[in-house]
Amino acid sequence: MTKNRPTAVAALVAAALAAGTIAAAPALAADGGSGSATGSGSATSSTASTAGTAAKSVRISGADRYATAIQASLKDFPTAGSAHGVVIARGDLYVDALAGTPLATAKHAALLLTDGKSLTDGVGTEIQRVLGSDSAKTVTILGGPDAVSPQVEAQLKALGHQVTRIGGTDRYATALDIAGTSGAKTAVVATGTDFADALAAGPLAAYQGSAIVLSNGSTVTDAGTAAFIAHAAQVTSVGQPAVDAVHKLKVNDTELAGADRYATAEAVATQSALKDAKSAVVATGADFADPLVGGVYAAYNKGALLMTDGAKLSLPTARALLEMPGLGGTTIVGGTDAVSQGVQNSIDTVLAGAPQIQSLRDFQVQAQKQAKTDREAVTITVNILADQLTAAADALSALTNAVKQNPDTHIGDPLLKLADALTAVLDAKDDNALYTAMQNVDLASRALGADPDATPAEQAAVSAFTTKWGGVANAYANYQKAEATAHMSDTRASDAQRAIDEAIAKLIGA
Repeated sequence: MTKNRPTAVAALVAAALAAGTIAAAPALAADGGSGSATGSGSATSSTASTAGTAAKSVRISGADRYATAIQASLKDFPTAGSAHGVVIARGDLYVDALAGTPLATAKHAALLLTDGKSLTDGVGTEIQRVLGSDSAKTVTILGGPDAVSPQVEAQLKALGHQVTRIGGTDRYATALDIAGTSGAKTAVVATGTDFADALAAGPLAAYQGSAIVLSNGSTVTDAGTAAFIAHAAQVTSVGQPAVDAVHKLKVNDTELAGADRYATAEAVATQSALKDAKSAVVATGADFADPLVGGVYAAYNKGALLMTDGAKLSLPTARALLEMPGLGGTTIVGGTDAVSQGVQNSIDTVLAGAPQIQSLRDFQVQAQKQAKTDREAVTITVNILADQLTAAADALSALTNAVKQNPDTHIGDPLLKLADALTAVLDAKDDNALYTAMQNVDLASRALGADPDATPAEQAAVSAFTTKWGGVANAYANYQKAEATAHMSDTRASDAQRAIDEAIAKLIGA
């Protein structure tokens, strides 16, 4: 699970004291179209005409989402008969298709879309082309008969191939059934209440050999899904709802989430095993059909799926294209009504401007490394401070024992004040409270040391405590210096990210 850095040293000290060992360095806190692939015809691909760019994106599109899926299948399997199967999903409803990407790639199958009531024109022809004459090859329908009708199933059987159906009582059960079919031992979790996170996760799940299972927003409501997650060898949560859902299950996971669907797709592309991908697919984030088809295309090319606003290139998407150092090509899936020509031009501009951003990126990497080192130094000083506080508390116990040996002591009240002040140090909830409590310890210890009626044993115990408290004061001063240095490093790293975002925004005209 990811953790945010506590803002007060008091919280860190408390954690270090509780652990009794040197804690790990804390993570840096965070600083603050319709989707149908509607092209103008049935062109399989197009290249933007922006002049002077070092790299060009290409486009896969058809007259509608069904034709776009066929065009993608032609790209995935250009040789007739080369697919081992076909996975077919309803083209106007995403719920049963969310876990389809890793299934299709595991089966080495084409993914096609159809109307739920009757097989869409052209789909049967593409099935026959991509499967060839081998009647043993299978067409797998995603969803129950209410989603993809028995009539469609009969039309598919009439093509001469085996037909199977994976469809549970709801989207969560369907995804779990797909997971069982795949035999995957690792899980990628995404919410099933929307399409974007699960589709962005598709190429990663395919790359890892994982199954996609679904949370119901920020909770896993399906018992079978919860059990699959709990027993998975590895769990990746994609999107904040899934992160929250897995957290409630108390399962260790890798978290990939952003502020919105575009930033979550960026996180999947740049913070996972896909970060070194040589290709990326960009599709609209407004509807599911093109990113579903595009995710399968990306998976077959071991690439990442990014999403964008259809009218203007989304900043996280532009940033991701620049954060993937090995990127050699970008494919837009969907027509210009889904992802405009202006967005395609912006993608080409970003790719051409990558060298301009690289110097900023290099500075950012160095700043982040330095910030991490400085935060580790803060943790070391916090643990030293915790050790010194423990030693001071031991010295206070010795002082208390010395006072108990003298029934006529005159320093009982000052000792109680010192004990209360030291307790306040250990219980401080923020740095201001800690500073005030430490000042009170100083005052109380000086009052004890100045008492002329203290016995020699009491005086010796007071002196020992004062020495230990001096160690606390020095450790606190060292913490303050380390924290100030780390804060400066955090600021430099944040400034570098802002500079990169501003440069990208200029490139795309945001």
